[in-house]
Amino acid sequence: MMVTLYRLTIASGKLPSWWKKMRVVFLPKAGKEDYAVAKSYRPITLSNFVLKGLERIIQWFILEYTITKPLTNQHAYTKGRSCDSALSCFVNDVEKTIYNGQHLLAVSLDCSGAFDNIRFEAARRCMETQKIPYNIIRWYGNLLKSRSVQAQVQGLEKTIKPSRGSPQGGVLSPLVWNIIMDSFLSQYKKGPVKALGYADDILLYVTGTDMNVMEEFLQESMDKVLEWGNSNGLSFNPKKTQMVLFTNKRKLQSPKVKMGDMALELRDSFKCLGVEIHKRLSWNKHVTDRVNKCRGLLFKCKGNINRRWGLNPTKVDWIYKAIIRPKVTPTKTPPIWAARKWRITGAGTQNLRHRDTFCSAGGAQACAGQRKGCASLRRLARAGGNSEKRKSRDGNEPEIREPGSQKRVF
Repeated sequence: MMVTLYRLTIASGKLPSWWKKMRVVFLPKAGKEDYAVAKSYRPITLSNFVLKGLERIIQWFILEYTITKPLTNQHAYTKGRSCDSALSCFVNDVEKTIYNGQHLLAVSLDCSGAFDNIRFEAARRCMETQKIPYNIIRWYGNLLKSRSVQAQVQGLEKTIKPSRGSPQGGVLSPLVWNIIMDSFLSQYKKGPVKALGYADDILLYVTGTDMNVMEEFLQESMDKVLEWGNSNGLSFNPKKTQMVLFTNKRKLQSPKVKMGDMALELRDSFKCLGVEIHKRLSWNKHVTDRVNKCRGLLFKCKGNINRRWGLNPTKVDWIYKAIIRPKVTPTKTPPIWAARKWRITGAGTQNLRHRDTFCSAGGAQACAGQRKGCASLRRLARAGGNSEKRKSRDGNEPEIREPGSQKRVF
């Protein structure tokens, strides 16, 4: 029955009425100052699970028979690529440029409301460019145009029919966004300016020795960005767009690049995919920020878990593994600063050479050592590290008993 229903809806390009009814919940974005502003929330669409099943089948078909190779310079929602590969590519280009005695001028673009502002016509046009079958394009276009979205906030309920955008939380939405973004990133397959994309985060950068020539190339790219955004219903915020010059030279003229009528501000660092990248490739600021976040989380946990008797070793180990360590090592692959033999001085000094060093308690201990007086975090790191190292010969986790028992804990 399901197979027949899926075949009929694809062949006709129409959807059952109960598939078109969707619900939206608003999740607050972390770190926003004013939550009375709509942009401080992320709308997540909850659709019918039968519809999601068909979307997943269509996604498999497109990736297996139509888009068989990774899209140009796109690292999001792509097999074999991730934010780690995007950061590694960019940092590798920066290191290579500095080693050759050149300069690298980079701009990090901020696309405002990417998924919410996509034009239906732009999605159809880009899907046709990728030679996706017509019946799938027609079916998806009908889904975008005929869906109704219901939201309920503080007892108030409203239902609308969106005139643009794709549903955040939809199975096909990330793939369609990659296809739309490919129409921009594919312009930089060749040429002096390189582009790097991760979903709606875009990096544009150019290398060279003549600052005036680099400015001209990058300014042409910024004009292309605005033109492409206007044609696809997207906008870029110049106030959140960041520009950094990577070089070893101390006396250089400041580059002047504009986005529209606003000149971009030259900064010492910018945040890219959660990592603070400094113009000297120093990771001190990033590590310090991570340590401060870990300390804050630790103190919050101490204040909420077993206030009367304090933390026992079991809870310390759980806090370290579930809360502290993910903040220090947010990715599965080696942190980009571990590839270089950086040395962090202070109590608990460690040489960050590879993933195992940093993912163990030693990595957190090295970060904790940067801040004097952070004895609690160092004890937490040692407790977590010892619990990982002391495994029995059969590979099982060690038995952890409460303080006061006869067996020794840690």
